[in-house]
Amino acid sequence: MGRTVLTSKGQVTIPANVREALGLGAGDQLLIELQEGGFSAKVVKKTRVSELRGMFAGPPLPEKEELRESIGRELGEELERSP
Repeated sequence: MGRTVLTSKGQVTIPANVREALGLGAGDQLLIELQEGGFSAKVVKKTRVSELRGMFAGPPLPEKEELRESIGRELGEELERSP
């Protein structure tokens, strides 16, 4: 726990020990919820696209190199067909 002061612009500084414990850094977001007699703050988790891989049914997505090779093959075939 730590103590902080509200600035004239409505800003607060989260104490360093709290930021470190929560792994917070510049640009991270907090969700502020009103409660009786006060409020609570929760960290808004950022989800990276890579963490979503495999969440949906269907065949796995190809790796970047596989995509490049496939595109290269298709372009080569298209060039062979053009006059």
